[in-house]
Amino acid sequence: MKSAQNDFFDTHSVLYPFPKLLIEEGFSKVFKLRDLKNKNYLDFLDLKKESKLLEVGCGDGVFLKRIVKTYKVKAWGIDISSNSIRRAKIDDEQKIKFRVADATKIPFPKNSFDNIICFDTLEHIKDQNKVIEEMIRVLKPGGKLLLFTINRNQKYTWNYWMDKIGIDIYRGYDHDPKLFLDSNNTVNLLNKSGMKILKVELYNGFFTLEADEVIMVSILILSKMKIFAKLPETGVLARFIISVLNIKSRLLLPVLEKLDIPWIKNGKSNGFFIVAQKL
Repeated sequence: MKSAQNDFFDTHSVLYPFPKLLIEEGFSKVFKLRDLKNKNYLDFLDLKKESKLLEVGCGDGVFLKRIVKTYKVKAWGIDISSNSIRRAKIDDEQKIKFRVADATKIPFPKNSFDNIICFDTLEHIKDQNKVIEEMIRVLKPGGKLLLFTINRNQKYTWNYWMDKIGIDIYRGYDHDPKLFLDSNNTVNLLNKSGMKILKVELYNGFFTLEADEVIMVSILILSKMKIFAKLPETGVLARFIISVLNIKSRLLLPVLEKLDIPWIKNGKSNGFFIVAQKL
C-alpha cells in the first residue's frame, strides 16, 4: 500500500529553476540563500573524491546530481516515492544509484557510507528515531551525517506570520507541524546513539526565509507562463537568470543572517542544520 507521503511526492516535484542548468553548473552557481547555505555545509563535510555518499530522501535527484558534479563522489539516493526515483533516473549521466526505499529500512549493510545527507525529509516521517538509527547504522565509523529539518519552535518566524494571516505554508509542502523536530532533542538522540556533534545551527528566522520565498514564488509564477516554459534550460537567458540569482544570494546571505540574529538567539527558526560524526 502506498503511503500518503509517497502519493504527494509522486505528483509534486521539487521546484528548481532550470534544473538541467543547475546540474551542469553543480554548486558553482546557487539560486537562493538556502542553496548557498547548503553548499557551505557540503563544503564543511570535506567530501573526498570517490568517497561514498548516500542521500536519504533524494526526491527527483537534482540536488544529488549537483553534489556529484561538484564533489566527484560516488553517490546513492533513496526515496519512498517511486515516481521521484523514476524521474531521478532520467538523463542520469553520472550513473548515480537511485532506488525506491523506506528511510526506516535503509537497504544497505552497516558501515557502507563515508557520508550521509538528509535534507527536508525527517519532518515528513513519523518514526524519525528509526530513520536516524538506520542512517547511523549504514554510516562508517568516522563518517559524517548532515541533516537539515524543520524546527518545532517557529514562533514569530516568517512562516509563523504567514500562517497567522491565513496562508497555508504547511499543507502545500505536505508538512504536518506535529512532526517538526526540536533541535536539542535531536542532538541528544544523536549523542546517545554514538555520534559526536560537530556543528548545530538554527537557520531561517525571518529575513533569510522571506528572501527565498520571494524567489520561489517568482519561479513558480514564471514556470506557469508559456514563454518561460519554452526557454531552453541551458540557454543564454537561463544562464543570465541563474547568474543574477547567484550574485544576489551571495550578497544577501551575510546581511540577512545578521538581521535574523534576534530570532536565532531565542531558538526560533524555520529549520536547523546538524553535522555529526560517528565514533
